This record gives sequence, structure tokens and C-alpha cells, in this order.
Amino acid sequence: MKYLCFILIICILFISCQNNQETNRKKAAKNFIEKEIKFIMKNKDSYKFISISDLIESQSSFKDSFEGKKLNDTLRHCEAEIIDYKIKFEELTAYPKKKRKEFKDSLLYYEDLKLKIENKLLEGKNNFKPEHDGYYATFCFEGSNSYGAVVVNEFFIKLNKDMTQIIYILDKKNNKLIKDSARVRKKVEKNQSFSQQ
Repeated sequence: MKYLCFILIICILFISCQNNQETNRKKAAKNFIEKEIKFIMKNKDSYKFISISDLIESQSSFKDSFEGKKLNDTLRHCEAEIIDYKIKFEELTAYPKKKRKEFKDSLLYYEDLKLKIENKLLEGKNNFKPEHDGYYATFCFEGSNSYGAVVVNEFFIKLNKDMTQIIYILDKKNNKLIKDSARVRKKVEKNQSFSQQ
């Protein structure tokens, strides 16, 4: 009986620690997002927090890795070249015999290269080990638009794993993506320089 009580107490402590960590992480994310969003708002004094969802961990993927992006860019280039050479090959009568052979050789080269790249992409995807790279959250707040009307905004936000940078913001209502964090950061720095003057 004593052992059962001891195990029960340990389980309760473990669960409360987990909940406390999640609450602290959520609070840190809320504070960071609020600070960043206030800088991109038209009227930051009208800001009113509504809610933040639970944080969902995001995992890296092969297609977003440097190698994956490079292979996908090369694959798109190959596909464009294949289409171009197929069109030229259909117009064979307009070109001399030597040129037609060049088109056919180029078409075969790009088709072969496309197959190799597709195999490398598949191999890379199968061998890729995803890692924790950030968090997703839905963030709701109220604020005035440029006409002074109060609107409720709902943003889908991706944060980096340290919660020190917004990777992107998706305005769910208008389906508008503020994709690169450099754009957000530039606006934040611009607003900070005005407020310091």
C-alpha cells in the first residue's frame, strides 16, 4: 500500500511538472508574439488579447533542407527543359538534321537527369531524420483596422524552437501569408527606430 501511494505521488508530481512546463512555454510564446504583433499593427494601443492555442511542435522535413531545396530546384529546371525540348522536337522539320540530333540528345539527357534526381529525392526523404525545429500556434486578438473599426484577428504562427523569431504569420481570415520573418523584423526595427526618436 505504501508503495502504491509513493508511485501515485510520483506520477502526480511528474504530470504537474509537465503541465507547468507547457504553461510556461505557452506564456513565453504569448509574450513574444504579442510584442512582435504590436509592431506590425496599425494601432497598437487598440490591441486586446483573446486567446492562444496549445503549442504544437513542428518537425523539420527533407524538402525544406538545403539539399532538398537544391534537388527540387534542379528537378523543376529539368522538367522545364524537357518541355522545351519536346516542343522543339515536335517542330523537327523547321530545323536542320544536326540540330534535330542535338535536341534529341538534350531531351534524353534531361529525362535521364530527372530520373536520377527523383531517385535522390526519394533516397534523401527515406534517410532524413526529422528534428524539432519550432512551434505552431493559433493566436487571436482584437484591434482597430486603418478605418478605426474594431476587428478580431486570428493568426496561425510558426515560431523557431527557441521562440525568439517568428518564421511566418498566416492571417487565417484573409488567407494572407507574411512568410519571411525578415519582412516582419524589418517592420519591427523600423517602428523601434521611430519610437526612439
